[in-house]
Amino acid sequence: MLFIDGDVLTRPLIIEAEENLRKLNLFSSVTISPIDRPGSNSVKDILVLIKEASPGSFQITPGFRNDLGLRLGFEVAYQNLGGWNRTVNARAVFNRRMDNNGYRFPEYNFSIGFKEPYLANWPVVFTSNLNVIKRQYSGFDAKVNRVSVGLRREFSKYLSGFLEYSYERVEIFNPQGDSYASYVGTDIIGSMTPGIIIDSRNDKYNPSTGFYSINRFEWASKYFGSRRNVDFYRTTSNNSAYFPIPGGIVFAAAVNMGWERSNIRDIEIPPFKLFRLGGIGSIRGYGEDSIEVETNKTIFGVLGSLNYRAEFRIPISGSLGSAIFLDAGNLMVDRFSFEPRKLRSSAGAGLRYITPVGPVALDFAWKLQGDGVVGDTRESAGVSGGASVDRFKIHFSIGSF
Repeated sequence: MLFIDGDVLTRPLIIEAEENLRKLNLFSSVTISPIDRPGSNSVKDILVLIKEASPGSFQITPGFRNDLGLRLGFEVAYQNLGGWNRTVNARAVFNRRMDNNGYRFPEYNFSIGFKEPYLANWPVVFTSNLNVIKRQYSGFDAKVNRVSVGLRREFSKYLSGFLEYSYERVEIFNPQGDSYASYVGTDIIGSMTPGIIIDSRNDKYNPSTGFYSINRFEWASKYFGSRRNVDFYRTTSNNSAYFPIPGGIVFAAAVNMGWERSNIRDIEIPPFKLFRLGGIGSIRGYGEDSIEVETNKTIFGVLGSLNYRAEFRIPISGSLGSAIFLDAGNLMVDRFSFEPRKLRSSAGAGLRYITPVGPVALDFAWKLQGDGVVGDTRESAGVSGGASVDRFKIHFSIGSF
């Protein structure tokens, strides 16, 4: 509540207080109304009407992508533990690739989390998570056990900050080719990551206006529990903006950047932490994570990542819409360049349809470069397996993925 006895009451204060109560996720309805106080024309009493929501939930979230296969997620959560808005949740996500050439095993991500919103009466939210992950990459497979704890604080309606500590045991196995054989082994990575989030979007899932930016700086070092051969900096900045255009059209633009450096001479950045591009989330027309640094380039120094995305989202009828897009980006060894001739790019168009289980998306993408090597990167088969020679690619997905 943003007001106390004696404050000047305004409508924006009431609206913001309602929003704050809704963000607690404890109530199914919230209404704040000023009412007249008998015998006084200049003083209002405040009537707060709330309806408590069910604290327990169970969700099943299916999904499908033609390059990554079938996904099925389960989540159990209980909010308001002890009557203090504490949350515990458990989540399991399974993934089965449909292409037998790319399928090696069922992938999974198990997680257990806890959120404490009133840590020692500080204005911060405390979170803790345990993750167990098994996943395929283009050149190897990985098992990851991760424990993380963090603090998050909202500084304003649009600005928040966080500080996270994570301890990871990463096992690399089953190299796909001789060039990845040196990756096999186990890394212990302890890191500290501060970050800033800016979010002014009008809708979290289907925005038409606003700006979203998440910026992270990860420092892995022996001081945080890493093995002595692991010490690196890793910075990422993901930025998206949305602009409404007459006719219901939305122009969405994104600039995503990354920079990482090994701090130990002649010691590589762990392969699990190297940047990769390609796929629905970065450069369409390429397989998921198929843009990698050339295998003859060892990352003893600096690796940069740059990704531009632009898309016009055009409504057709009801829940059906279309899109025209242009994606570009690349990875860079020991430098950071914005030169267009050293970027990979693609263009295309697609359809969107909103369903109760999430959006259905169909994109047709055309790679604008036919070379296997562009700048410091080569195109691999990607995590879905198969050849990477076609310049035309279809991306199809259903639901949350």
